[in-house]
Amino acid sequence: MEASEFWAEVNAQQVAILSALEKEPGAHPINDGAVYIVSRRNREKNSVAGSVCLAAVRLAAQRIAENTHQLATAGNIKQFLQERAEDQERTEAIEVNRRAQFVVQVGNEARLPKSGRGSAPTK
Repeated sequence: MEASEFWAEVNAQQVAILSALEKEPGAHPINDGAVYIVSRRNREKNSVAGSVCLAAVRLAAQRIAENTHQLATAGNIKQFLQERAEDQERTEAIEVNRRAQFVVQVGNEARLPKSGRGSAPTK
């Protein structure tokens, strides 16, 4: 495929993405000009199918033209967002545990202040 043909295909895919988003605005959420795409299995590039990511519309059109990705379905997006929320919860739990401080008492004897230190003055 010639470079001009490739970029013509990218432009056509971009128009197709934007028109699909206009026809069904709630079917495919847009985040700051980015759309969800899902990878396709590609033996040449050794990639697996099903990886969801956000991409700018222009880059999504390019990936679709390269035949490595397609627009994600509502099910793909829902599963991706759920997995991302679970990952966030796990990460936050790890951070909380990492920040936790533990007090370790060495020996059986309690440490008491020496007389005169820390006690109230006597009259």
